[in-house]
Amino acid sequence: MKGLGVSQGIGIGKVFKIASKHVIVKKKRVDDVDAELDRLNNAVDICKNQINHLHDFTLEKIGEKEAEIFKVHLMILEDEQAQKDILNGVRKDRVNSEYVLIEFLDKYKKIFEGVNDKYLRDRIFDVQDVVDRLIGVLSGENNQTIDEMPANSILIARDLSPSETAQLDVSKISGIIVETGGSTSHAAIIARTMEIPTIVGARGVYDSVSNGDTVVMNGTSGCMHVNPDELNLKVYQKIMDEEKVFYDKLALERHEECITLDEKNIHVLANIGLPKDADAVLKNSIAGIGLFRTEFLYMSNDSLPDEEQQFQAYKYVALKLEGNPVTIRTLDVGGDKELPYLNIDKEENPVLGFRAIRYCLDNIDVFKVQLRAILRASNFGNVRIMFPMISGITELKKCKRILKRCMSELDAENILYDKNIKIGMMIEVPSAALTADVLAKEVDFFSIGTNDLIQYVCAVDRENSKVIDLYQQFHPAILRLIKYVIECAHKEGKEACMCGEMASEPALIKILLGMGLDEFSTSSASTLLVKYIIRNSDVNKCKKLVEEIEKFSDSKSIEKYLRKDFEGDFGLYVERC
Repeated sequence: MKGLGVSQGIGIGKVFKIASKHVIVKKKRVDDVDAELDRLNNAVDICKNQINHLHDFTLEKIGEKEAEIFKVHLMILEDEQAQKDILNGVRKDRVNSEYVLIEFLDKYKKIFEGVNDKYLRDRIFDVQDVVDRLIGVLSGENNQTIDEMPANSILIARDLSPSETAQLDVSKISGIIVETGGSTSHAAIIARTMEIPTIVGARGVYDSVSNGDTVVMNGTSGCMHVNPDELNLKVYQKIMDEEKVFYDKLALERHEECITLDEKNIHVLANIGLPKDADAVLKNSIAGIGLFRTEFLYMSNDSLPDEEQQFQAYKYVALKLEGNPVTIRTLDVGGDKELPYLNIDKEENPVLGFRAIRYCLDNIDVFKVQLRAILRASNFGNVRIMFPMISGITELKKCKRILKRCMSELDAENILYDKNIKIGMMIEVPSAALTADVLAKEVDFFSIGTNDLIQYVCAVDRENSKVIDLYQQFHPAILRLIKYVIECAHKEGKEACMCGEMASEPALIKILLGMGLDEFSTSSASTLLVKYIIRNSDVNKCKKLVEEIEKFSDSKSIEKYLRKDFEGDFGLYVERC
């Protein structure tokens, strides 16, 4: 079987399937009501055991405050009035329990919408979680939870949200295979950060395997084998061993400066999602953080994190990095990154809708809380601030005005911060890329977010596996835009950085060097290879390579040419991995 390899490495282990939280429920008539009620009561008992297990696990591994949520879930499950309503629904209407639960949830959603107290109103999400769990058990889709996963598991799911991926116990997982998503889906990005071999877009895999099957998977090529014979197991074990030798060699070189053969110093930084990810940055001797995705801090909460909570998180990372740059991106929510407690209306096309800086500029109080926290943290390290999804100069100037207002407030309160904090913006919207000459005058640096830039330029939903072939990072339009953005930055004496997944594509690194990219920011797991390629490259030769690919008019020709060039210089890596 095959999917799209998005996080390199070989994984060997036993299948552990988890279902989507949201099972499609159909209304079915029930003839034997007593049997249906027994089925429902049995599901309730299973859920109680799951929730108790989750409470104990969270209490031990994370903390008492975080475990408290599962006490709330247990109270909902054991609520006498709720149980009475659901049981009566089955008896009266003679329909399946799943359908009665959906009606129960809809009823309570309407009740909670009319509550003024935000804390109480947000409890509907707890009710939703409990109902989802019950329906999952009743449908047979969710009889086991992530927390019950044994060691050396290959996790297989129809889909996996960013928050679910972020909560995985890395020590138990040998690999992840998901039916949906692409190379730049946020689940894939987190998997790379966590260094878990991952395959996405593997349509049909969920129904083709059973729990306990042995799977061998290759997160580089996207290939997987179910219940392989002894010969195949030995082949993949050999590849794993060779890959380990290669990466052990790179690890020994992690302290070396990242200087090209013609002595140009290039900065290689890391992308992180949570404060604890800073540990991997230090382990690999990375020069700093080029992208701190703060939305994951919000995702790990069931309400908006306050200023103090955010300040402590940003301060922790700034101190950890000991003077190396920490680029904090302001809240990038919406699109495929949902935060239920924000109550953002459902949209026809959320990727092009009310997201990222658009949400922040419409919710200035939320925006200011984060900006103040970032500014306060800048007093403890080399913090840079970066605005996402800027489409033009008007939005950028609004952001800068709000930031200046926050600075004035902190001055009035005698709170220290870096008054010369560097301000940057993401180049991920075509209108921003095309007006980079204007925008470069207003910022200290650009960071090219290729994940969204490719999506918007090629008009391809990067989460849609049906059109993922049209998502082309070798597309001449993408390469031309990147080159133009870098030129505009340099013309104003500003740095051009890249924090999208293109920065870690081995066959494109020399092209980006030739275009003059100053800074590569990738997942921590990718930095060792990126530095290895840069140290073995000559920028002047890379410039000639850029001239060569400008002769091609299609992405396939460009990719073929660049991969051939890459294999010529780094054949040993290609052969092993």
